[in-house]
Amino acid sequence: MYKFITYDKVTVSFGDRLRRMRKKLKLRQWEVAERAGLSRDYISVLELSDTQQLKISTLAALAGALEVSARHLVLLALEDYLHVQAQKQEAGV
Repeated sequence: MYKFITYDKVTVSFGDRLRRMRKKLKLRQWEVAERAGLSRDYISVLELSDTQQLKISTLAALAGALEVSARHLVLLALEDYLHVQAQKQEAGV
């Protein structure tokens, strides 16, 4: 199982990772959106949200836009989802 990445005890969400991948490629949100066939607003929502219910087709489109494997993004999204679910369980939600 993959561990959830933390930096200085701060959890890094899927949205944070998505933003970092985009910035590493020196792309703006609209450029990723255009490459992925998505709206810029949706890219913004993904980057700002802790977790999202994403379709595999959306992850595949983002992977192509960000020049990473779809498997890589699926694992990141799954990791984020599992982490959030564990936090909810701990909180009794």
